[in-house]
Amino acid sequence: MLNLGVGRVMNQDSYNIFEKDKSLYEFLKSCEGKNYDELSELCVKYYNKDNTGYFGQIITPINLFGLITLDNNKILVENKLLKKISNKIYNVNDYMNYFLCNWQFPIPTTKAGYGRSRKISKPYLLLIKLLDNLYKIDPIQAYLSENEFIEFFMDDSREPLSDTLINDDLCYKIIDNRKLNIKSINLDSINGDQVHNSLTYIKSLLKESYLLDFNKENFDSSRDFYVGLKYSENNKYIIRYMINKYMNTFFEIDVNDAFNNKETINEYGLFINNESKFNSFESDIQLINNITNFKNFCSEQGYYYEEDLIRRFVMSLETKRFLLITGISGTGKTKIAELWVKYLNCEKDRSIRISVGSNWNDNKKLLGFKNILFSDDNYEKTNLVNLLERANLDNQEYIVILDEMNLSYVERYFADFLSALESFDNVIDLPDGTTVKWSDNVKVIGTVNVDETTYMFSPKVLDRANVIEMNGVKPSEYIYSVINSKEIYRSIKDNSWFEDYKEMLDALYEATNRGFAYRTVDEMTKYISKNMTLFAESDNEWKKYMDEQIFQKVLPKLHGNRSEMEPILNKIMECIYDNAEYPLTSEKISIMKQNSMKGYISFIGD
Repeated sequence: MLNLGVGRVMNQDSYNIFEKDKSLYEFLKSCEGKNYDELSELCVKYYNKDNTGYFGQIITPINLFGLITLDNNKILVENKLLKKISNKIYNVNDYMNYFLCNWQFPIPTTKAGYGRSRKISKPYLLLIKLLDNLYKIDPIQAYLSENEFIEFFMDDSREPLSDTLINDDLCYKIIDNRKLNIKSINLDSINGDQVHNSLTYIKSLLKESYLLDFNKENFDSSRDFYVGLKYSENNKYIIRYMINKYMNTFFEIDVNDAFNNKETINEYGLFINNESKFNSFESDIQLINNITNFKNFCSEQGYYYEEDLIRRFVMSLETKRFLLITGISGTGKTKIAELWVKYLNCEKDRSIRISVGSNWNDNKKLLGFKNILFSDDNYEKTNLVNLLERANLDNQEYIVILDEMNLSYVERYFADFLSALESFDNVIDLPDGTTVKWSDNVKVIGTVNVDETTYMFSPKVLDRANVIEMNGVKPSEYIYSVINSKEIYRSIKDNSWFEDYKEMLDALYEATNRGFAYRTVDEMTKYISKNMTLFAESDNEWKKYMDEQIFQKVLPKLHGNRSEMEPILNKIMECIYDNAEYPLTSEKISIMKQNSMKGYISFIGD
């Protein structure tokens, strides 16, 4: 039976490796500057043991985690990543999960006859892939028993489990065997105590995982339950990421290489404990967490955005410094940017919101100007320039919100930024002759309203940005998503007219070709709810106030040529099938259609 490089004598967890008194890392740190061949003697002395056999217990986890780093003369030196883990500069739990992704078997110190010649596999990644596939078939079956774990991961008599072998057929076979109480491994026929010891120490390592669940009550499990999957939307993405990035990345082993080859041990340690690779892992996990956490944060604040939109928003900012958000008024374009600022907790010195004016013909509002009325060198610096200068000295994220960017020609007032974005050094020239850098940590989010009062962007602008369109969802879907977080919906959700009201909103939304968004829905709901509380004599009077809101909030936005607008007006009339209950709307639509003989329809004017 294979022990997967973990051994049978010590828990290989963060406590033993980094946190306890006389941890494995502290032992190696005490050996810095010593020759590798002295390790056994140093171990006995450090841990105050009487026999050199104790070193065999210590060296197994040291080798597994690649904790040994040597210089060219085989002298022990301190690994930079491990030092920062020990000093709590990096999160130890993140490191343990990073290691699990890199955990492979065999490793360079695996002895011949103990699995050294086997094809390299990734036990942890194969485990989570298998559990994930089981979850997709039946969530309560997303676990392995001890017997199943031994069969798939420790039985050296069978073909090693591989990425390609994990499929629906295998998972259905596992589930069917459970129903029939079929066990592939007879523990009585092997050294059961030894195997159970291995299971114990492997589990101590697996318990460091973000993704695994060791509570058998959460599964339809047998009495020898071993490990299950802790599933969530966030974990779903983490599983995909870990498998996609790490499944086929491993340290190659030459089976003919001499056992305990010091060069290979050192290379393996540097392969595992690579600060750049760990930083990439930590950054990627944080990115995944940000998507889920930001969506939840928005919901807690009473704002609903679809998960895909949140992902696109976060990833757009991650991969490019300039993001444009376009769409009809009221979809939450500016709000999602403000919520991001609040989520990052950078509301004070690390963010700025600038409303673009319709008369911006140069860069003075963004970069300032030299005030010649006072002196030649009097430079009137803007808050934006101050923010850019602070960001140049910092690694944290800074946010600039440019609201309604297309009220003026972007190429006129934002040209310096567009040029800097594509230049080698990202430098912007300031009016006083100095420069400031648009650094990677400064994210510019521009909101764009699309109507006849604004200017369209040129290809030059669009080519330098990610562009997201936000046009909302059906009102009923939006209300459902915020019904418990927004008081205006909590207070009316049990009223008899509420369902009919939502149906009318959906009908209007489709009739107007999705011509209104969240803000309009919230404002209409607040208006109707307040009137129902103060003035209504019966529940059916909601239609009266709905009529007023269609007249006041929906119809004023409708204007355009006759061929485009007349079908929309006809559809609205179909929504208010009983004209007597919607007198304001029906009369106004009749007037608008009469005036359409001129070829143009508008709410205001003849």
